[in-house]
Amino acid sequence: MNGGDGNDTAALNGNKADYSIVHNADGSVTVTGHGATDKLVSIEHIQFNDQTVDLTAAPPRPRRLRPRRQSCRSTTSAWLKATTAR
Repeated sequence: MNGGDGNDTAALNGNKADYSIVHNADGSVTVTGHGATDKLVSIEHIQFNDQTVDLTAAPPRPRRLRPRRQSCRSTTSAWLKATTAR
C-alpha cells in the first residue's frame, strides 16, 4: 500500500496484538497478521479495532544484548584440582 502525499491511515481488522509491525530500513513498514503481510509506504497511521498506531514516531530501538561474562576462575581451579589429584 502506498499512501502518497498527505496524512494516511491503513485500517486493519483485528487488535494490535494480532499483528507484528516492523520498521524497514527503506522507511516502509511491514505489517503481518491474520494470514497476510502488507508493506506500507507513506502511511502515517494504522487503525486496529482496539487502537491507532502512529507510524511517524520513531520505532523503539532494539535492546542490545550483551554477552554474559563467565568467570574462568571456577572452571580453571576445578580443572587444576582434578589434574593435580592424580
